[in-house]
Amino acid sequence: MGLLKVILLKNMNRIGSIGDTVQVRRGYANYLIRIGYAIRETLENIEFFKEKKALIEKTENEARALAHSIKDEINEKVIEMNVHADDNGNLYGSVTSKDIIEKCKELFNIDIKTGKFLNINRIKHIGDFKIQIELYIGIIAEIYLFLRNADKKYY
Repeated sequence: MGLLKVILLKNMNRIGSIGDTVQVRRGYANYLIRIGYAIRETLENIEFFKEKKALIEKTENEARALAHSIKDEINEKVIEMNVHADDNGNLYGSVTSKDIIEKCKELFNIDIKTGKFLNINRIKHIGDFKIQIELYIGIIAEIYLFLRNADKKYY
């Protein structure tokens, strides 16, 4: 297995920070390069990175600030959803991250990507859930999801 050295253009969990030179497997290096998260370590790219470092760090700081503002806005918020379920509380179908994304967009006017949910798979029963959303590396917002049976009256 061949390893390649790349220079990171983005902060990445468990890999490194902007500007770090890391050694990763060839296939993963090609993936990081393709999505714009890294460049190959060559003399030209080292010089290129030195020139662009301030701009890249500014972009990252803006993304971090945006994540903090979104966290301040949605952290500890409650989402209530009425869903159809049987008498035992088992849903007819399930609630997925896409359903939560739609509700967040509707209630908070915020777009969240599906891969940002840390502790959710398909929810298949009525109840209260704490959902964690990683908005940026190390910036995690928690929202509360209350699923209620639409066929039942709550007093």
